[in-house]
Amino acid sequence: MRCSLWLSTIFLLSQGLGGCSDGGGGGGASTCNMGAQGGANFTEHLIDRKFVHGQHMELVDIDQSGTMDILVAFSLTDSVHLYLNLCDSWKLVKIAPAGTLVATGVASGDFDGDGDLDVAAAEVFGRTDGEGSMRWYENSGTATDPWTEHVISTTIEGPHTVKVADMSGDGLPDLVVGTGNYGDGVQWFHNTGGAFEGPLEIDGQPENIENLVVHDVDADGVLDVVTASVDDGEIAWYESDRGDQPSGTIAFTKHIIDTVASPYGVAMGNLDDDAELELVASGARGIEVYDPPALPTEAWTSSSVTSQFAGEEVFLVVADLDGDQNDDVALVSSGSAVARAYLRTGSSYTERVIADNYAGFNGLVSGDLDGDGDIDLLTSTYANGDTDRISWWQND
Repeated sequence: MRCSLWLSTIFLLSQGLGGCSDGGGGGGASTCNMGAQGGANFTEHLIDRKFVHGQHMELVDIDQSGTMDILVAFSLTDSVHLYLNLCDSWKLVKIAPAGTLVATGVASGDFDGDGDLDVAAAEVFGRTDGEGSMRWYENSGTATDPWTEHVISTTIEGPHTVKVADMSGDGLPDLVVGTGNYGDGVQWFHNTGGAFEGPLEIDGQPENIENLVVHDVDADGVLDVVTASVDDGEIAWYESDRGDQPSGTIAFTKHIIDTVASPYGVAMGNLDDDAELELVASGARGIEVYDPPALPTEAWTSSSVTSQFAGEEVFLVVADLDGDQNDDVALVSSGSAVARAYLRTGSSYTERVIADNYAGFNGLVSGDLDGDGDIDLLTSTYANGDTDRISWWQND
């Protein structure tokens, strides 16, 4: 194992991390193991601000080193970046170099079945032809080597966000895509072993799907899809009819969870400590929790986390932020220019300020970036001055 300080292209954190990672392919490296578990007090560390228009992100151990790495889509730098976690620094790998695609969504999976993680990206439109596209980038086995681009589709309109899940039940990671306000609603692509069939329609009608969740809502062993349609004012889940047999042909039945103006962010988590996950969503009433009934095709019960941020573009995560074994809610809002945590005790929430007067928040994900056992946050921005920011918010 080596501990590299590749200073010419690394963005150093303001506080060094212990341990190191090999920064390439294969395992064997230690995690960072910073120390004691945090209590949901967050300190910002800048990772990168040499780009414009940050979009969706993912935390994933892409090089299988034992530490969480960062994938980010950029829609004006027109690229996809990987930041390899070296514990004391970050190593930039340009999966899709600048000027390659107007990337808004990014997600990872072993698409070709060779044992390493590849990357899928959604391009909302093309700079030259205006057409959206879906692509995947093949990992050679060493994450720092060049990645090979494969075009999945150039016929899907306005793809914006992408999730990886085995929708067909054949053991291969498929893609679920939500499209923008001039797009094709909710689509999916069936992975046949590195080649993809599709787009296959889940629902072509809803407009402006900024966020979605893939989850087995009805506990039948088959994955369903939960979406928020900003323009249609609907939060819905789509029931898969696949049954217990693998299939690339699936029909989805739409069930409305709620009709509310401007639903934007959606996330799943355990907010009442029972066996079922609840849905957290933003909309015209602020941030609400939707509790599914025993039969989730029936009416869901809603309760409020906060009435703030009504109708704003909000990104949400649900995780145990303060280490008390209760899931909490964190959010960023571009409209209010703030980041907040809502720490749950029973059915009540205590607001914790993470950041104020912070322009351009445009993405939020959670995970243990420093290997100390608590949940950190990662944010991206869109139009935060002349350049944008990818920041790690360390849970102290």
